Amino acid sequence: MKVKTCYIPLFLSPGVKENHIEGFASEVAWVTKFGKSDLEIPLAIRPSSETEGYTAFATKKEADDEAFIPNTGRGVVGATAHCLGTNFAEMSRINYEDEKEDKKNEKRKTKMVWQNSWSYCTCRTIGVMIMTHGDDKGLVHPPKVASVQVVVVPVPNDYANNTQRIYDACTATVSALCEAGIRAKEDLKDNYSPEWKYFKLGNKGCPS
Repeated sequence: MKVKTCYIPLFLSPGVKENHIEGFASEVAWVTKFGKSDLEIPLAIRPSSETEGYTAFATKKEADDEAFIPNTGRGVVGATAHCLGTNFAEMSRINYEDEKEDKKNEKRKTKMVWQNSWSYCTCRTIGVMIMTHGDDKGLVHPPKVASVQVVVVPVPNDYANNTQRIYDACTATVSALCEAGIRAKEDLKDNYSPEWKYFKLGNKGCPS
C-alpha cells in the first residue's frame, strides 16, 4: 500500500466541524489550561486513538470507494475507516492543484482534499476472531495468531519407573518445536492432573 509514517496532531482546534466529532461528543476531553494559565482557545483531544493511517483524495467519490470488507463479504467494524471529509484539510490547509485545469496556466486552482482515516483495530479484530473461531466450549485461537501454538502435557503413570524422564522428554519436544519456528511450551505442574490441564488449556484456546 506504500504507507508512510506521519505525525497526526493529538489536539483539534474548534475549527473542526462539529459533525466530525458528533458521535464522540460526550467523550471528548478538552484542554483548557497550559500550566497555570488559561488557554484563550480550548483544544479538543482527538477522540479516536486507534487511527493508524490517513489517505487523501481529490473527490468525495474516491474517498467513499475506499472500504475495508473481510473475505467473507460481511462488513465488520474491525478494520475501521472514517470519512473525514474536508474538515482537516480546511483546518490544516491541505490543498492540491487540479490537474484538469489548463497546464499552461501557472495559477491553477487549488482545492481541498477529501480524507479518510483508517486502522486495523486490534481489540475489534480480536472480538471478530473470537466470534468466528470460538465454539460452545470456549475460545479457539487460530494457530497463526495464537501466542502459544502448542502445549505439551506430560502424562505420567504408576508404571513409569522414572517420571523425570517423561518431563525431560516434554522439554526436549518443546525445544525441537521452538527451533522449528513453532511457539510451544510445556506444562509440568505436578499438582494438577492431565485432564484438568486439557480442560483449562482448551478453554484458553490452546492446542494440547
